[in-house]
Amino acid sequence: MNRNFRADGPDELCVADITHVRPKTGWLYVAVVVDAWSRLVVGWAMKTHLRAELMTLAVRSRPVIFNSNAAIDDREINRPPKSGQF
Repeated sequence: MNRNFRADGPDELCVADITHVRPKTGWLYVAVVVDAWSRLVVGWAMKTHLRAELMTLAVRSRPVIFNSNAAIDDREINRPPKSGQF
């Protein structure tokens, strides 16, 4: 990819990251998959371990097929607020 994270349309490129938080009970790892074009979270998973299963679950939670011609897109639920934060 040569660090080219630009997509010309939805569902062409996804990027992912893993982070961790420490609640009172121990470490919690969160993997997130984002559509590079729409910047919507399209998959995520949480586990108490940092094994390959975590990212596998996040990628598999992503819907396989999107209907770009649909009047209402289910991904709208994940759209961030229209504040200056994003």
